[in-house]
Amino acid sequence: MPALTGVTKGTYIFEITFEDNPDWREKITHVFNKTLNRMIVSDDITTTDQGKVTITQRGYVYDPGMYEFVIYAAGYNVALVNIEVPVPKAPPALSGKVLDERKFEITFEDDPEWRESITDVYDKTSGWWLGTSRVNKTENGKIILDVGKINKPEYEFSIEADGYEYVVVRIIVD
Repeated sequence: MPALTGVTKGTYIFEITFEDNPDWREKITHVFNKTLNRMIVSDDITTTDQGKVTITQRGYVYDPGMYEFVIYAAGYNVALVNIEVPVPKAPPALSGKVLDERKFEITFEDDPEWRESITDVYDKTSGWWLGTSRVNKTENGKIILDVGKINKPEYEFSIEADGYEYVVVRIIVD
């Protein structure tokens, strides 16, 4: 069983790194959040990357503090890792508008650190994650969201960024 190091990546992703041991990594059966007394479902655990286990806890809120995770792998002793969730920084204020029949433009006083830390955007109105391929954050002070087709009178987006509070922007479609 390798030595483990854990960090947070955004408000709901935990990344555990180690000197790769493919046998141990491939035999991970489940992970338990000992601090919250909660089993993490297998769909939320990714073990395919060398030297890394990623736990994605969308839908859960983790307050700042230390969390202990117990990793179970068949044929190995349990492994423990503590991961600190730091106090998140505040994101910039956002405003948005419709660009065309499939895209929204979100503007803000440019904060390059926040913009580059964006990990995903949740379309609260439609109930799905846009994913990085539909989020363009290359321009200063601007994010372009491609939702495929705008067909509702208003939209709400929750923007997730490593080390920052999530932020919600509401856009009325005229």
